[in-house]
Amino acid sequence: MTTTGRHLRGFTLTEIAVVLAIVGLVLGSMMLTFSAQIDQHNHSETQRRLDEVKELLLAFAEVHGRLP
Repeated sequence: MTTTGRHLRGFTLTEIAVVLAIVGLVLGSMMLTFSAQIDQHNHSETQRRLDEVKELLLAFAEVHGRLP
């Protein structure tokens, strides 16, 4: 079965490579943004916990007259 007279349609390897590169760049930038949001959340959560520990230590010192 020959394909003379008919043009096969499809994507070339170059077109597929360009699309994959663009998709990779978009996904990479989204991952950087997501990673920054996670880091910011972890930082604020740690700061909240440190503030809570500080309050608890001061309450202990007030009740017992000394630090543990």
